[in-house]
Amino acid sequence: FIVEAREIVEQLGEQMVVLERAPQDRDALNTVFRGFHTVKGGAGFLDFPPMVTLCHAVEDRLDVARNGEV
Repeated sequence: FIVEAREIVEQLGEQMVVLERAPQDRDALNTVFRGFHTVKGGAGFLDFPPMVTLCHAVEDRLDVARNGEV
């Protein structure tokens, strides 16, 4: 999990820069969402509630953007 999560977080850093430069990029937004979702799933599987809570909170905020509310 740690190896996979580290790789995903590194990719998320790059993807967040893309999203920051092009906030309307739906593909970038969905890619960032999937990254957090994947980490949340692994954390849930390993019963690591703080990470699940954090990732879920980020997903909620990204969902607002995905739904066009912001």
